Amino acid sequence: MEATAIPGSIFAYIWRYSRKQQLVLVIGTLLYMPLLYAFFELPKMIINGALQPPAGTFPGKVLWGMPVSQVDYLILLCMALLGLMLVTAGLRYALSVQKGVLGEIMLRRLRYDLFTQVLRFPLQHFRRISAGEVVTMATAEAEPLGRYMGVAVANPVLQAGTLVTAMTFLFVQDWILGLAAIALFPLQAAVVPKLQHRMNDESRRRLANVRLLAGHISESISGVREIHSHDTSIFERARASNRLGVLFRIRRRLYKLGNAIIFLNSFFTQLTPFLFYLIGGYLVIMGDLTLGALVAVIGAYRETVQPWNELLENYQQLEDSRVKYAALVENFVPSGQRRLPESESAQGGTLTLEGTMAVAGVALTEGDTRLLDGVSLTAAMPGTLAIVGPAGSGKAELAQVLCGLLQPTAGTVRVGDRDVGGLTPEEIGYCFGYVDQDSHVFSGTWRDNLLYGLQHRPVRLPRYDGAKARERESWVREALAAGNAPIDLEADWTDYESVGLADRAGLDRRIAAVVRLVGLEADLMSTGLRSLPAAPDNAALLQARRLLHEKLKQSGHGGSVEVFAEDRFTANATLGENLLFGRPTDETLDIHHLGSNPFVLDVLSRHDLLDPLVEIGRQTAEAVLDMFRDLPADDERLERLSLIPRADRPRFQAILMRMHSGGAAKLHAGERAMLLSLVFAQAPAHQRFGLIDEALCEKIVAARKTFRERLPDALRSKVEFFAADRVCGGITVQCNLLFGRVAKTQDRAALDEIMHEAVAAAGLSEDVMALGLASPVGTAGSRLSPAQRQKLALARCLVKRPSILIVNEALNALDPEERKDILDRTIDYLGGRGLVWVDREGGDIRRFDQVVTMRAGRVVKSEQRGHAAFAAAREGAPQGETIDAAMRILLAAPVLEGVDPSTAKILAYAGDQQRFRAGEAVVRAGDPGESCFFVLQGVAEVSVGSGGGRTVIAELGPGEVVGETALLLDSPRTATVTAATELRILSLPRDLFHDLLRKDDKFGLAMMRTLARRLVETTKPRDGASPGRQLGQRKGVAGHG
Repeated sequence: MEATAIPGSIFAYIWRYSRKQQLVLVIGTLLYMPLLYAFFELPKMIINGALQPPAGTFPGKVLWGMPVSQVDYLILLCMALLGLMLVTAGLRYALSVQKGVLGEIMLRRLRYDLFTQVLRFPLQHFRRISAGEVVTMATAEAEPLGRYMGVAVANPVLQAGTLVTAMTFLFVQDWILGLAAIALFPLQAAVVPKLQHRMNDESRRRLANVRLLAGHISESISGVREIHSHDTSIFERARASNRLGVLFRIRRRLYKLGNAIIFLNSFFTQLTPFLFYLIGGYLVIMGDLTLGALVAVIGAYRETVQPWNELLENYQQLEDSRVKYAALVENFVPSGQRRLPESESAQGGTLTLEGTMAVAGVALTEGDTRLLDGVSLTAAMPGTLAIVGPAGSGKAELAQVLCGLLQPTAGTVRVGDRDVGGLTPEEIGYCFGYVDQDSHVFSGTWRDNLLYGLQHRPVRLPRYDGAKARERESWVREALAAGNAPIDLEADWTDYESVGLADRAGLDRRIAAVVRLVGLEADLMSTGLRSLPAAPDNAALLQARRLLHEKLKQSGHGGSVEVFAEDRFTANATLGENLLFGRPTDETLDIHHLGSNPFVLDVLSRHDLLDPLVEIGRQTAEAVLDMFRDLPADDERLERLSLIPRADRPRFQAILMRMHSGGAAKLHAGERAMLLSLVFAQAPAHQRFGLIDEALCEKIVAARKTFRERLPDALRSKVEFFAADRVCGGITVQCNLLFGRVAKTQDRAALDEIMHEAVAAAGLSEDVMALGLASPVGTAGSRLSPAQRQKLALARCLVKRPSILIVNEALNALDPEERKDILDRTIDYLGGRGLVWVDREGGDIRRFDQVVTMRAGRVVKSEQRGHAAFAAAREGAPQGETIDAAMRILLAAPVLEGVDPSTAKILAYAGDQQRFRAGEAVVRAGDPGESCFFVLQGVAEVSVGSGGGRTVIAELGPGEVVGETALLLDSPRTATVTAATELRILSLPRDLFHDLLRKDDKFGLAMMRTLARRLVETTKPRDGASPGRQLGQRKGVAGHG
């Protein structure tokens, strides 16, 4: 497991992750110092040796055995100075670039480490810190820290080295001038840091208040509905004003302190040259100092000013960075951090947890609040456990403790011989599934979200060749240099083996089953229909189009669709689509560029359409701007409803002003194109401005013919024309099926149903479903309804098929009946897996082996409900043939839910227990109906037909009833019942059955519910859990026997 990547001090962080690079920069900086000293010395040599040489120096000066003149010597020294300038500039450039790159590397590392720490946060920490604060710290506040880390060592060394080099040069020239140069340094060093300490204190307060402001803004955005519904906007503005006022005062003090430091530094900097001119000038006059030396001293001092000030600024930056870094450590390194798997972990394969789930003395506290108080319980896994209770009872917290999301303050949770608290992150990820009402939907597609639970680590890496391989190697080196995971995001991350699948085909079948289970099939079909077709030449889509139009005629909905026709204007399509009679393949002929295309303008002019369309554009702009003028600029309805985007409103207003003053003739080509874009975007049936009349529509149809006949070859690939015998890739599957547009929106539901039927009949359901799965869900699932988001979150866990699935009130956006159906299907699907279902009191608990009730963080009731006996019976475990044993099975049977124990006792007493060997017939179709049967042990097959035409329509396990139809209808048996395994049944004679129906309302109601449930299952596809038949699955009939 990873150790914390963020040490306590900023310099510890710098030293841990960049000491080699920092040492290289320091060595390079030290090499710069001799060059700097030579740079100070050369101007002195030019003045004293070439411009004002001592008497007798020239002629006669010899260099390297060659005589040189004064001019030659001057040129030689100047060239040396130029060369030195180039070398020092190049070295400083190289050092500066390396420092910048190192800063970016450290920033990348820091942000990665901060993100990693976010993943390590215990869930309780998210209640103490807002998302806005975390985002601000990890982005805006981390950036200056990362940049500082790149220069934290090299810059002080450069500044101090420059200062020491310059001071050495000054003292070498004259010790008095050297003392004058450093005379004010102690005063600056005493005053400026004190002011800096005050600035640091204010900076801490500023950071804290900026985070509070960010949190308030984030909170206001999240609670904007409550603000409006309670009319608290004035109060919230007062809170914001108060925070801004505090922040303003802090920043004002910071500006005063900062400018005071600048003033002092500037004053001391300008005072020292005064001393140089006074003292140095006197020494020159007295002959104790050469003019060249004075000039060199002044030049050298100028070189000390910047490093000295930078040293003071560096001290200021260091203190500021320490404050910010300390704040990061405080907020990003909380106690109780979660463990994360290592990137290189090779964990994989199929991991399972099974055995008794034992919760022993679990307590959970948060601050002074005790959320769980000594919770103890046991439950068999695989099995079904319901935890119910009111809000605040601790049930939600217990659910998170059970799967390791929350670490208990005391106590343990074990499954079999494994301690959940000791499981690795990989084991928790593989073995548990957790979903609640707030489960997040990630940006991406529906399929991305469904497979998210399988994205543990890359399982198949892509292969790269040539330039791509070199680019990949470079990417890995950069990631490793910054301490980032070098894992390839383009790899195949789907772990088929962990969920017991061999390949993508098996996964697709599981996804389809899960989608049906949670009731998302229709949603995904509708989403797929609104997507662009994946294969424009799909013959099956054309077949579905023909089937759809036949069904529309048969159902009387033919008039609900306006079909495309070359010689007719389509009122439900845009004017641009009508002109093209097709869709553009790129932006060349889209609505924003049609009005500026020379060929299109020529076609419009030929049909006297250009000026009328520009005028319609003007009137449309006026109408739209007037319609939405009272909406604030940030109102999202402007983007959703208005033809004019928010950003373009000022430009359209300027265009209208220009037209009012000089007419259309005053418009530029771009302005005219903007007005025409409003017209081309209009569908007369939807944007009912009353500006596009029938005569104009006829002209558009005529222009359409000209457009197609005269279209230049260069533009033919830029448009895809509509054709009845071809799929158009530029319009949605729905529009391709309709080959037109919906004309009656009130019939949309009926049209959707007919389209689904046509798609299914053409064998396209899987393809359309795949398009739906590939559709984006929006940021955090913003394109989905609350019910869709909750179903998708549950489906994500079901695709994974964990050893234990924990559903924590995850479906509260659904109506009770739909929740009940999904629960039933989930239990069937998870056969052989564990399910923990957290619900409110009064929820559906009829099919659970055990029900635990909680109050105030404690278990107040734990009830075994007998379904474990069912499971044992299905596996052939002996249950005994006593009346009590039969009564317990009957009481727990779903078909007798709500029946009084006395009735069950009568059934067990009066019924006749019978045994059958596997393959032996219990009753045959056509036999007289003299009794019905309750299965007590084993499995019974219900079938129709015989021989090769025999079809099994149901498999019934313990607690199920069979043969009731013949008794209710007083008719012969309608099906054959055969023992699929060793079978024990309880036979109930006709007279007792009818007597109970007449005298026991609850028994009659139970039988009605059984028949109703079977009837429902015959009228809709069974959302099966696995490829084989499931116990209790029924096919094709409303009753059995």
